[in-house]
Amino acid sequence: MKKVFLTMIVALSTGFYANAQVTITPKIGLTISSVGYSEDVKDVSLRTSTQVGLAFDLGINSGFSIQPELLYIQKGDKRTKQTKIGTITSTTTEYLHINYLEIPVLAKMKFGNDNTEFYITAGPSLGIGMSADIRTVTSSSLIPSKSDTDKVKLGTDDDALFKRFDLGLQLGIGVVLRGFTFDVRYGNSIVNIFNDPDNDLDFKAYNRTLGISVGYAFLINK
Repeated sequence: MKKVFLTMIVALSTGFYANAQVTITPKIGLTISSVGYSEDVKDVSLRTSTQVGLAFDLGINSGFSIQPELLYIQKGDKRTKQTKIGTITSTTTEYLHINYLEIPVLAKMKFGNDNTEFYITAGPSLGIGMSADIRTVTSSSLIPSKSDTDKVKLGTDDDALFKRFDLGLQLGIGVVLRGFTFDVRYGNSIVNIFNDPDNDLDFKAYNRTLGISVGYAFLINK
């Protein structure tokens, strides 16, 4: 999957650059993510993290372009559990972090004029897991907050919790105001990211992410 996506990006870049308007947009933003499980997992909620990267707009005409991107994006979820003994309440929160190098390849429909441009994007996205961990924070009214971090292995080995590769679909909207971009996008896995080497479990997991980013588009070819 990785080689196919990289080949697509190289082919698109070289094929369009000579004859089309090309812009590059450095971008930074927030992700609001969770992991959707096939079974009921209690106390799971959203977590907020970061994303940063580059978008390449390869214009075919004034209303349509192909937009490959290269992003560093953090995904995962948050789980909070409270235990009460008498008047003492103890709270344990687990933060799952999965750090991806993500490569979307999006079709982009554009509307408006040179000063204000609106757009809709949609397409597939390949995620390559770089690292993962679970940070556990425990606190109560009697003791100070305590934090521990455990690494999570990615891959297909028996001791890996999640697979390294994720394939998803993204759908977004945005606006460009005199070069400044504001983008809102939803992404969802279409493959199971939970690692089950023996294929004997019904348990499945899927990334779900809402991304909000800002950037500035630089025209590099006319």
